[in-house]
Amino acid sequence: MASPMAEQEDSGFPILGCLIFAGAAVVLLGALLVVGRILGPRAVKRQRAARVESMFDSAKGRSSAYVFMEAGVIKKLSEDEESVEELVELNLSSIDFHGVDMTPASKLSKLKTIHAYDCTDIEDLLSALQGSTSLEELSFDSMLLSDEGIQLLATFPNLKKVYFTYIADKKRVDQLRATIPNVVVEVEETD
Repeated sequence: MASPMAEQEDSGFPILGCLIFAGAAVVLLGALLVVGRILGPRAVKRQRAARVESMFDSAKGRSSAYVFMEAGVIKKLSEDEESVEELVELNLSSIDFHGVDMTPASKLSKLKTIHAYDCTDIEDLLSALQGSTSLEELSFDSMLLSDEGIQLLATFPNLKKVYFTYIADKKRVDQLRATIPNVVVEVEETD
């Protein structure tokens, strides 16, 4: 017959083992989180750089470029002599220009058309292109321009057409037409 002390020792060991295992698991999880915080951003940067490089390679030297989510591609195109000479159309999608230095884009001196879909702070790109004599057509889909953006449109002397698929209200359309009176402003009606 087992003594009461022996029963406690037997039942205590699994509890102690579980506590040790749980403690080790917490330490391991903490270590993984620390490593993830260190390596995670590096991996994201590597993936982003690879994505920029891939998009750049597919657009380099072409007359039209499609850029998805990465403003860095525009900068790379601006630094490539062949692209500067050939690029006349940019198709932009879901790019956040906030805080991105877009001044290299001013080198895209042959750029005639920009189509932008769901981009944030597109004014940063327009500001970099300010005064461009080659820009003739702009289209903005699912996005609004700020008052500053509307004023920037007036800096493109050869701008012929601006197309919007969404404008907040009639007042904004009137502001556009007053700011760029010699430019065709097309607005898709939305309800």
